Amino acid sequence: MQQFIVPTLCLLFLLLSACAKIDSRRNKAGQPVYQDVPYLQDYAVKYFIDDDTIELKKVCADRNGVIQVLAANGLCRPHNGHFQYPGTLRPDRTYLPMQDKRIRDMVLYEQQFVYLDDNAVLSNAWAGKLFSQHALPGANLVCGGMDFAFMISDGKTLICLKDSRQLWSSDLNGEQVLSIKYRKSADDFLILTGKALYSFAVGDSAPKPIYQGQSLTCFEIAAYESTLIIGTTDGYLETDAVGSPKGGLHQKLPWTELTAIREIIGQVWFGSTRGAFMLRDDGKFNYYYGERWLPGSKVVDIASGPENSVLILTDTGLGQICFKMITLEEKAMVYENQVRQRHIRYGINSDVTRLKNHDLSTSENRVADSDNLWTGMYLGSQLFRYLVTGSEDAKQNCYEAFEAMERLHRINGIKGLFGRSFERRGYQEFKKEY
Repeated sequence: MQQFIVPTLCLLFLLLSACAKIDSRRNKAGQPVYQDVPYLQDYAVKYFIDDDTIELKKVCADRNGVIQVLAANGLCRPHNGHFQYPGTLRPDRTYLPMQDKRIRDMVLYEQQFVYLDDNAVLSNAWAGKLFSQHALPGANLVCGGMDFAFMISDGKTLICLKDSRQLWSSDLNGEQVLSIKYRKSADDFLILTGKALYSFAVGDSAPKPIYQGQSLTCFEIAAYESTLIIGTTDGYLETDAVGSPKGGLHQKLPWTELTAIREIIGQVWFGSTRGAFMLRDDGKFNYYYGERWLPGSKVVDIASGPENSVLILTDTGLGQICFKMITLEEKAMVYENQVRQRHIRYGINSDVTRLKNHDLSTSENRVADSDNLWTGMYLGSQLFRYLVTGSEDAKQNCYEAFEAMERLHRINGIKGLFGRSFERRGYQEFKKEY
């Protein structure tokens, strides 16, 4: 066998070299050639919370690209997350006074963080001057309106306040308030309950229902405030600006039990109890589900992130879906670098095992029955890469992989019997097989 492999690979090399020259001549003759142009690639960076019993509530990113997550025990920030190397959510210690406050909700107002606690609506922006006190200790929802007016709610009572003055107060006949959003074009607040969507402007005497339904869960003001998208436990529907439905209930979705809806850079994103998905221009969806994309299944909140990313907060952590213009060659090199850094053992292309919680410092390169197969395939891939690009890196990879394959054919000392893998003596446990 060892007498056969060397001339075979040499012949393969010569044939591929000849083919490369023929293709080159054909290219010069005007034959169509693939152009490796950049395309938009999505990938995920994940951040897990150490204690998954802590409730995660909200995520926002301000004008500086700072990401904050509101948890039941305070504010958090993502730490040290990268592609295929998850980070963690750590307590945010940036502003020491914030650690002593019981933050119940937060929003972006003029692209700055605004917080709600049991005493006031406040912010560290604008030199810390925003501190609008309220008289609703159980308040857990806040929404900013025109000229630093804010609406807050404890789920039952609604209060509109400005500069610590209460402009208006009401309730919704016992209905539970789920969400509040401000609509600039109409200068009104939209208030969602499980049964209706209400509109309230400061000059109104009471909120007015503009849409009534059942099992409502979330909503978004979309398409330059001309459309309202209302989520339910069984799909979503669209209405015009005054609440008149546009068609029926949309149920052909990756999952119909919706928890959040956001329009981000013209694309509508949906959160559900089983992942998140983005509505594409062709009417289909990009579905982000499972630990490849998100640290948990149940989506709690969605927000616009830095550098055109999308922040998806789940019940067990934060997923950041990033978008990058990249060519196929650049993408291939990302994985090629991973192979060289993580998967090479004595020149063999090997598996990574014993990985704990995605922490690469805990990994080991294991011996596997198929080491010869993957190494042979990797050798072929680097040979193609060298012939096409002339990369010296690829050539060196070929040599190292070939050395490993050659040793597999010689290590037993028995002609025609090649090894599947090898390890230094005394480090491999063998099973008793009969």
